[in-house]
Amino acid sequence: MIREPITSTSNQTAKNARRAFQSTGNRGSLVGCEGIQVVSQLLASSHRDTATVLYDEEALSSHPVMADLQRFEAGGGVIVPATSQVLNHITGKDGRTEILALFERPEEPALTPLDLAPGDRHSQSVALVNPSSPGNLGSIMRTLVATGCRNLVLVCGGVSPWNAQTIKASMGACFILDIRTTGSIEELQEITSRSGVPLIAASGHHAIPGPPPHPEHVVWLFGPEGRGLTEAQVELADQVAALPMSDKVDSLNLSVAVGVFTYCWLLGESS
Repeated sequence: MIREPITSTSNQTAKNARRAFQSTGNRGSLVGCEGIQVVSQLLASSHRDTATVLYDEEALSSHPVMADLQRFEAGGGVIVPATSQVLNHITGKDGRTEILALFERPEEPALTPLDLAPGDRHSQSVALVNPSSPGNLGSIMRTLVATGCRNLVLVCGGVSPWNAQTIKASMGACFILDIRTTGSIEELQEITSRSGVPLIAASGHHAIPGPPPHPEHVVWLFGPEGRGLTEAQVELADQVAALPMSDKVDSLNLSVAVGVFTYCWLLGESS
């Protein structure tokens, strides 16, 4: 279907898109993402069913992503050309925006024992307690996909995985990863116990530093940025682990710590 390009920021679709990019990703909202890699990941996922894509026809006319857009449109998806000025207004970027997408914010299912049930392959999952930084959460999601993690479990809420900043930092990993939720660490501990999968808390203040343990299946538990896990929260875990580090620092950035633990586990799998 040939559509007229959007040339005005007062166009209703452009206004809706602008609101989506300003959204914090609350439930029931329309959210936005931008960039060729991120939009391509969206179109390869089940979330494409609610998506609308706006793109700079001039900038992308010979780009391979156009084949993805044509397939998406042939399957009933909506693609709309727009000027670079309109796209930049929507995203608020200083640089050129070539493509963006709008989609309905998904609901994250509650974690169940079946999500963690040990299968034939060894597996690791990561549980984050009330994460607050969109950038950290997005970076963590990207790392979890890179290390083959099974689930990301968000415990006690926190920043939305569908915040526009989170999606951007994840580079589209949010569309690949299985994201689950639990209301408390107690609930998480009950589920891991029923699944037969150990819950291991990462806490430099409650364990002797050493190489991370390597069970066949594991859920790593990380506290919020800044304060980490409390002693009471650590006591709910089956084990506690701490990374060795210089005495010149007492902690790592959350996304870095998650990366070290998950890569150490992955290296143990390949050795």
